[in-house]
Amino acid sequence: MSLTLRHSPFVLASALLAVLSVSGCRGGGAESGENVENTPVAVRVSAVTGGQMEEIPLRFSGIVRAAQRATLTFQVSGTLKERPVELGQTVKPGDVLARLYNPALEPARDSAAARLEELRTQFEQAQREWERSSRLHQRGVVSEQTLEQIAARRDSLRASMATAEASLAEATRLLEESVLKAPFAGQVEALLVERDEFVGAGQPVMRLSSPLGREVEVRVPAHLLGHVRIGQELPVWLVQDRNREPATGTVWWRLPRAVPSAGNCIRYWSACHQIPCPPVSRWK
Repeated sequence: MSLTLRHSPFVLASALLAVLSVSGCRGGGAESGENVENTPVAVRVSAVTGGQMEEIPLRFSGIVRAAQRATLTFQVSGTLKERPVELGQTVKPGDVLARLYNPALEPARDSAAARLEELRTQFEQAQREWERSSRLHQRGVVSEQTLEQIAARRDSLRASMATAEASLAEATRLLEESVLKAPFAGQVEALLVERDEFVGAGQPVMRLSSPLGREVEVRVPAHLLGHVRIGQELPVWLVQDRNREPATGTVWWRLPRAVPSAGNCIRYWSACHQIPCPPVSRWK
């Protein structure tokens, strides 16, 4: 027992010292953390600037065709009897390109002319009769009622004569439509009907194009519409001669809105460029 009592103060002192040591360690760690948080960190900064936009020229292929072209048709039906022009032949305005035969056109014109002549004769007779009746009416020989009847017949014949004149003009125009003439100077680029074939009204007979001007139809993606405007000048190259100086074309037409092409979901825009025309052989 005395041994135990003799060593008790040493045990208590050791325990107290251990507690103080632990408390001291905890207090030092908190102060160190606060010092780390308050220490500023050095970083490198730089101002952010936007990149510069550069225009990249794009090239599109197109179809070159005559600026002035026409598909010619007859306004009446019949059999093609004459076609004095050949493929590639140059024609002038008013030249006869083809003639159509319709057995009803000429008799209709002659009948209308004869009807007009008949009505004109009757009208002239009614006019003379009215003049005589007017003189007799002044003498009291012809009544007012009879004079009015003669005047009504004369006026009716005048109206019938105007109708006959319109019928004759229509028959004459239809007969003239049986002759196909060149509307402008150009070249025959296609013959679609042969001689002695039946041609319906409105059926294409031939195609005519003028060599005095060319246009290029180009199809571009719809998202490039903002870069194309009416009146814009664009360079145009020939595929056969890329080393040659480009011609300057002017955008004169484009579709008003995007239209999806058939068979896929890509949208295209069509634009036509009016370009100066060198000799035709260079564009073939």
